[in-house]
Amino acid sequence: MPAAAAAPQYRGALSALLTANTPFDQVLVVAGAHRDAARRSGSLPELAASELALAEAHRRLGDIPRAERAWKASYRTARAADDTAGMAWALWCGGTLARQRGALALS
Repeated sequence: MPAAAAAPQYRGALSALLTANTPFDQVLVVAGAHRDAARRSGSLPELAASELALAEAHRRLGDIPRAERAWKASYRTARAADDTAGMAWALWCGGTLARQRGALALS
């Protein structure tokens, strides 16, 4: 049986829990639970990764306000963790969201 398709936007522990074929409503559940656990444990990189997964799922489901809040939270958390790759992924997500909204100057 072939391996599941990897999704590079699912970082940290989420990369073992989610694939490119995971339905976005399931991503919301898994990433939300992971976010809560990361908050309790104080793991900033895992918190940033879960916020990024939430941002992508909300964006793809068309929930723009929640996607906007989640990518910004992901960026702020990655910055606090000094996680350059996490900041880059959050900016990528924000740019994709801006293009989806038609705000090309922001992307």
